[in-house]
Amino acid sequence: KIIAQGAFLNCSGVTSVTIPASVVSIDDYAFKGCTGLQKIYFAGSVQSIGEYAFDGCTALDNVVLPDSLTSIGRYAFNGCVGLTQIAFPDSLLEIGEYAFQSCTALAQLALPDSLETIGNRAFYGCSGLHGGLVIPGAVESIGEYAFYQCTGLDGKLVIEPGRKTIGSYAFYYCSKLSGLELGDGITSIGSAAFYSCFGLTGDLIIPDSVTTIGSSAF
Repeated sequence: KIIAQGAFLNCSGVTSVTIPASVVSIDDYAFKGCTGLQKIYFAGSVQSIGEYAFDGCTALDNVVLPDSLTSIGRYAFNGCVGLTQIAFPDSLLEIGEYAFQSCTALAQLALPDSLETIGNRAFYGCSGLHGGLVIPGAVESIGEYAFYQCTGLDGKLVIEPGRKTIGSYAFYYCSKLSGLELGDGITSIGSAAFYSCFGLTGDLIIPDSVTTIGSSAF
């Protein structure tokens, strides 16, 4: 039921993997450094993807995660520079720290309504992202540096209503964002959270729920 830690570590010749329905957990480092891996097929029961599980799988280009998945661990897809698409299931609760850091080819992002946590640096430096972005209402924490220097985002950022915090540098230098909608329920906006978002235009309404705005937040 588990693909063990480091089970296929640095197996650079593997080009595709089918995860059978019996597997519920992919452990840490399971496919780390599989630089030839292009496709992953999930048969359907995986609930968790561990830390560094697919770290450095530079040939991965399109991943559809299973409907059973609830958590993605730290650095899980870090440095997957060929990844262009990722489909998240409605069951997902947590995206861990650094999970998609430096996935520079990732073009669009649709976060599921079930999501509760976006870890620190989760999408740090994903410069290929474009269009707008919606942060679902269920998200309670947008981590520090979560979308740092996602310089391709050129639409409106909508943070839906719901109790949440926005970490320091969360959207720092998302320089092409064209608009920002902050939903009621946000309690704190960290230092430099929206610093150097030069493209923002129009009215900015700070919700009554906000109690703290950090230095250089905008």
